[in-house]
Amino acid sequence: MKHFRITLILLVACAAVVGYIFFYERGKPREEAAAARFDANKVVRMELRSKPSAKPVVMERINGQWRIASQANARADQARVGGLVDRIAWLETVGEVGVTKDLNKYGLVENAASITLILQGGKKVVLRLGSKTPDTQAAYAIFEGQPKVFLVHAGLLDEARRQPSVFRDISMVSLDRDDVYRITITRGPESITLQKSKNEWRLTQPIRAHANEEKLDMVLTNAVNLRTIEFVEEDPRDLAKYGLSQPRLVVDLYAKGQRKPVSLYFGRELEFGNVYAKTSAEKVVFVASKMAFDSVNRPLSDLRSKKLFVLETDKAERVALTSGNKTVEFSKKAGDAGRWEITAPARMAADAGEIGDLLFYLSRLEAGSFVEQPGPLSAYGLDRPSSEAAVWVKGRAKPLRLSLGTRADGSIYAASNSEPGVAKVDDYAVERIAPDAGSYREKTVLRFNRHQVRRLSISRAGQRVSVEWKRGGWQMTEPARGLADAGTVDSTIFTLQDLTADKLVADHPQNLAEYGLDKPRIEVEIGFSGSRKPMTLLVGKEGPGGQVYLMRKPGTTVFAKEKWVLDYLDKDESAFRR
Repeated sequence: MKHFRITLILLVACAAVVGYIFFYERGKPREEAAAARFDANKVVRMELRSKPSAKPVVMERINGQWRIASQANARADQARVGGLVDRIAWLETVGEVGVTKDLNKYGLVENAASITLILQGGKKVVLRLGSKTPDTQAAYAIFEGQPKVFLVHAGLLDEARRQPSVFRDISMVSLDRDDVYRITITRGPESITLQKSKNEWRLTQPIRAHANEEKLDMVLTNAVNLRTIEFVEEDPRDLAKYGLSQPRLVVDLYAKGQRKPVSLYFGRELEFGNVYAKTSAEKVVFVASKMAFDSVNRPLSDLRSKKLFVLETDKAERVALTSGNKTVEFSKKAGDAGRWEITAPARMAADAGEIGDLLFYLSRLEAGSFVEQPGPLSAYGLDRPSSEAAVWVKGRAKPLRLSLGTRADGSIYAASNSEPGVAKVDDYAVERIAPDAGSYREKTVLRFNRHQVRRLSISRAGQRVSVEWKRGGWQMTEPARGLADAGTVDSTIFTLQDLTADKLVADHPQNLAEYGLDKPRIEVEIGFSGSRKPMTLLVGKEGPGGQVYLMRKPGTTVFAKEKWVLDYLDKDESAFRR
């Protein structure tokens, strides 16, 4: 029992000491240590010692950049080192002990860590850091030449005891990606060069072609952001042991304001695919991750654009599609940027939407794969192309041309005068550039201003429903007089005002019965204000694919339209009566 009482007394005493430290020494309001105030921008050197006898970690500010002098002037992590200087300059205390002669009690003599800052002009600020408090959240500290002991965050003591490598910049390239204007990738005898001009990247070696901007962006981003996962040797005498005397990959980055390129060298592979590496800017050998290596180790097939027809669609002024002896040509109408017309085989109105879709397809057409070393054009059916597309663009004398050929095995190959080489493409390309004039004809069936409509009649199943605009509202006139439902009338007119077909089916058909247009299921007549002649639409039977046949009266062209149009036209008297 006696021993228990002694133990209990000791525990109470210990708790009292801890409580005193916690509530008294750390309980005071936080404040900035007055002796620490100085201009952080004037600090030119910092020395960290884990204890008085330890070799210091020395960092110096050279031309505005922090370098680790004790590690061959290696680049320091600017944010980390600058942040540490700022913490001392505006040191925040978390408690105060006060003036004391027994500094050993707080670990501030024999085992004290220290942070020494030297300012321009030689002024020196030394912060000594001693033991941590029992809760390990704070550490005792004192400025040399000052009498008071105070408490700071324990993290500051941890920083003073770090290894030099912790303060080292793990970023191995100091370039802004937007300043890079040329990249060369060398693998043994193979060399690939990409050049930036007017914000556009192009391959210049071994071929001249547009670059794959997405893949190139990955190469460039990962190259300028190359980081080490481990520093290996500061100033190696034998690069061969790292595979760096003859690197497996070299990436040269040419940037504005740089006299020489920054070169990245990648050598022997390590475990998990990581590789030894170094840069031309520093002697140190480091380890680069497999992901970093793979991201810049791109073959030519990845770096060239797969687009075959480099076209700015809004600049197209003329198009020609040819297959065998058949040709269809379109031209943009002068003075009307959005309108096109078919000029061959005969002049007629063109569907601007269809031509826009064609140009969009051509501008996005990509190679499935390029033939690396193509043989004669005859080997791909390109000596006598089965199909061709030509596009004349504003500001260019000669047209852009795309030729398609068919090999004996039925596969389709393409060649373009805007990109070098021969490429395999999808079979759909032949269908898409087929010279079918009907596909590009204007498919507008009706077009009018709905605000000018004054009369609407729909005849179906032997019954005729008519409405007229009278005295500011729609009135039913057939089969009986009365008020008409304005919503039904307006939705019907809205459907008809710019009625465009999905497909042109026949010109001057011999047999209207084939389309159910000799005896139409629905006949719609639209009357207008003023002297404009009325329009009549005939709706025939359903064709394949769930479409219905349409024709103007009088007219010579049969169109096809998805049958949803019937939802607005196939209505009886009850639908129109209010």
